[in-house]
Amino acid sequence: MAKKRRRKNSLRLRGFNYQKPRTYAIVLNTLDRMWLFGQVIDAVMCPSVIGQIVLDHWRRIPQIHPDIELDEYQLMPDHFHAIVRFTVTPARQFRPVVHSDNEKADAAQCLLPHSLSTLVLSFQRSVTMAVREMCGDTTCEVWQANYFDSIIRSDAHLHNTRAYILRNPQAWHEKWGNPT
Repeated sequence: MAKKRRRKNSLRLRGFNYQKPRTYAIVLNTLDRMWLFGQVIDAVMCPSVIGQIVLDHWRRIPQIHPDIELDEYQLMPDHFHAIVRFTVTPARQFRPVVHSDNEKADAAQCLLPHSLSTLVLSFQRSVTMAVREMCGDTTCEVWQANYFDSIIRSDAHLHNTRAYILRNPQAWHEKWGNPT
């Protein structure tokens, strides 16, 4: 008997159109919350080589997607915070669904083009591929399977989220101190 796959519950807001021009805050965690991205020393994040790959790929997003603006972002040892703004509504695109033996490819066809989930998935994929190439290991994983998002609904919410993101290294230092 074939093993039954458990369906993951989505963390996205049910019924919300993630393609609309809107600002979002996201948090992406490393797999098993491993400290892959560097360390916080004296309340300053010092990226590792993998952490620098994350930052480089994030900073390239506006070049690849000119209708996406980056706001504050902060790399941490085991996660990445960012605020991202979609500035235009995409033209409606219909794509035929082609089923294959590859479940990941089939699932990717269901993603809305120019949506938050598509952006996050492509970002995570590009970082993972660069890390695999650097390490020479095609099986290494970087990211936790899901991510957290918050829809920024007001200027006050945006201000508070920016402040939280910028304060993250200090809060980490207060909790964990300097590495030994």
